[in-house]
Amino acid sequence: MGFATEWEQLPRGSIQCVDCGNCSWEECTALPERKLPEKLFIIVKSGTLFVRKKLDDSSVKNEYLLSALNDTKTQVLLLQAQNGIILDAMESHMLYSNGSVSYIWITFTGDMEVPLSGQFVLTDSVSILQYNTFLQRYIREPYKLPLCDHLLALMLGEVWLQKNAVYGNSSQLCRNIMEWIQNHSDYPITVNDVAEALSYNMDYISRLFRRVYPEGIKQYIVNERINRIKYMLLTTDLPIKEIVSQLHFSSYKQFHKFFIRQEQMSPTKYRMMFLNTGYDKKFM
Repeated sequence: MGFATEWEQLPRGSIQCVDCGNCSWEECTALPERKLPEKLFIIVKSGTLFVRKKLDDSSVKNEYLLSALNDTKTQVLLLQAQNGIILDAMESHMLYSNGSVSYIWITFTGDMEVPLSGQFVLTDSVSILQYNTFLQRYIREPYKLPLCDHLLALMLGEVWLQKNAVYGNSSQLCRNIMEWIQNHSDYPITVNDVAEALSYNMDYISRLFRRVYPEGIKQYIVNERINRIKYMLLTTDLPIKEIVSQLHFSSYKQFHKFFIRQEQMSPTKYRMMFLNTGYDKKFM
């Protein structure tokens, strides 16, 4: 499908590309907290990128999250391969990693006709990364800036199409499933718990959810649980035994085994990776 044909199918708007680049970190790295005058568009190609955002009470959607944030009023998001985020202009944020990560970034001004911000998961990043290759090539050539704006609009449009396909009206149940799991990630929940809470058949929601998240509900639960553990390890100074208790693991041994199985390192080592670099003071 050519650019012109694709363009006709996408929501229109006024987009101006300001700058772009590729970024690769081979070890624990952190960028200072900042507010950019432009919007920031990020897609992770490999590894894990952490995005720490400051929130106000009005942006917190539920009491569970507000309680988890406590007085810090911050949220830590984990972006893995084919995950991305769009941060608004002047939105306070900090980027960091606990190891190797590679991502693309683009700053831009303007808006699409439809709201497009926050975190997203791509089902196919090939076309977007292809557009980015041309964008990076042309961004330093002033007479090609209109083409850069067009390429960026195509990239944002593709994100919108994929996000709309995943989170559209037909998948409202999948959104409810995700939200329920996120709100109960402090507990050792099962797929059956999700089904009972939402009053659906377990096999039905498992099949439906796999269309959106190919790894399935069970793995999504595991990922959210791991994300919750990482958040507490990196943003609090609680002893690990206290984290074990707050996250309702039956024992330290179970917690330790669970974390190592997913991260190939102990929770203590994971936390120390940041303590040893001094990044922990920025995250508290």
